[in-house]
Amino acid sequence: MGEPRPDDRLIWILLAACVTLVGTLLTQSSLNVVLPVMEREWGVSHGTSGTLFAVYQAGYILASAAFLLSMDRLRARGAAGYPLWLPALVAAAAGTAFPLLAGGVVSAGVLRFLAGVGLGGVYMPGLNLLARQIPPERRGRYVGLYVASFILAQGVSLAATGSLVSRLGWRESYLVMGLASWVAPAAGLLVVRLLPAREEVRPDAAAAPRPARRSGWLPASGVFAASLVYAGHNWELYGVRSWLTPYLAQAFEGSQGLTAAITQAAWLNAGTVLLGALSTGVGGAVSDRLGRIRTAAVLLVASSVTTALLGWSGHWPLSLLVTLLVLSGLSLNADSPIYSTMVTEMADPARLGRAQAWQTVLGFGAAGISPWVLGLVADRWGWGVAFGGGAAGAWAGLVVLARLALAGAPTAVHPTASRR
Repeated sequence: MGEPRPDDRLIWILLAACVTLVGTLLTQSSLNVVLPVMEREWGVSHGTSGTLFAVYQAGYILASAAFLLSMDRLRARGAAGYPLWLPALVAAAAGTAFPLLAGGVVSAGVLRFLAGVGLGGVYMPGLNLLARQIPPERRGRYVGLYVASFILAQGVSLAATGSLVSRLGWRESYLVMGLASWVAPAAGLLVVRLLPAREEVRPDAAAAPRPARRSGWLPASGVFAASLVYAGHNWELYGVRSWLTPYLAQAFEGSQGLTAAITQAAWLNAGTVLLGALSTGVGGAVSDRLGRIRTAAVLLVASSVTTALLGWSGHWPLSLLVTLLVLSGLSLNADSPIYSTMVTEMADPARLGRAQAWQTVLGFGAAGISPWVLGLVADRWGWGVAFGGGAAGAWAGLVVLARLALAGAPTAVHPTASRR
């Protein structure tokens, strides 16, 4: 067989990158499922256990920023490659070790930090690689598919762990997911094999106007604004994703016992996540046509309403609860690829890694703080106030989007796309 055609190569790179990402994330949401059992076994509160989400995001932020900045240096030398398999291996090792070695919040925190480091070297660097290979007119669609694989992995993690925990116990269930995650470094090796040895500058990228560079480490104003909206989005998203299963399990426990309640809650949460995987791909494609800001604003309004209602829905009739969860699943994740695409469009191509590092620090900084803060709020004021606090992230994002729109920021890669 000869060398694959450029379009075929791009599809294979996308598929391999998606499999790498899915494998890396297989244990991420396992913690959400087993957390109620761990809290009782270790005798800790929601606020204390929420630090496990925070340290995961801390590892992610530090590693992602470091890897992205190194990619700018590699690109400056014309290199296109990046060892995507290596951080995937770190994540797989940490995920497998967690159920074997975690005996309390401290040891669990160390292993979750390392798992976050692994994801930090896979997710945004993988998006960086794709953005440099994909033509602008297809970028929203392809980035949407990549982000959809992120969400798909979270849904699979929730559903599979929820099914296993009632049969095997929390440590054994987590271990199964950890062993499955070793598919990630293998797929990462395939990405490295498929990438060209040297990066060629696309004619469309070379001709595109570049924003003026700013001194030091400050990002361009558009990049900073898009990253702030992403932070508000992640505050809401990770607050809901982290606590929905424990919240619903607590609501269901009185009628069926803790283990059965966890399984049902995990499946409901997984269903919302999997709906998000579908809507994310659609959201990226729609924003190619209608514009980034307009599409994101509609989705932020929709998600904030459903999130604010979720905290009061635990004892609703099941049909009403499921309806609300469906609406939440369709809206909560659909705007995720829009902000990542906006950053790639507004950044100086030579400093794309630096721009994505800012997006990572702001976006996943909010993602790390949100579960911890909302856990403390739930301990003190209850779930209704906690989920309302999650919706506040979307409201803050809407304010920043409004300022971007008033400033005349472009709403799509090609303004003509929305007029076709």
